[in-house]
Amino acid sequence: MLLASAGWLTATSAQPPTQQEVADHVGADRMMTSKVLQGLVEHGLVIRQPDPADGRVKRLHLTPAGQEVVRRGIIIAVDLDEEMFGPDGDSVRETLQRIAARTRAAS
Repeated sequence: MLLASAGWLTATSAQPPTQQEVADHVGADRMMTSKVLQGLVEHGLVIRQPDPADGRVKRLHLTPAGQEVVRRGIIIAVDLDEEMFGPDGDSVRETLQRIAARTRAAS
């Protein structure tokens, strides 16, 4: 999720995202984010570089391998959505949302 979020934020922002921006985007703990990103760095999927304006801030850059993992993940997610919900996915989602809302209201 962190890798996909970093890719999304990179594609939709003027500059590469910071670790904190990625953590905030996915709702992740700052310490957990740092540890997971270190693993992604070790696997050659992400590069962390200091922000030129503030050396305390780390900006994230997906490597070509990281971009490929994100691309493949999106394909898998879309295929799974189609398999689970089929061409009438909107009505299935709406039904599931109504069930969830009733469950929350009953609790």
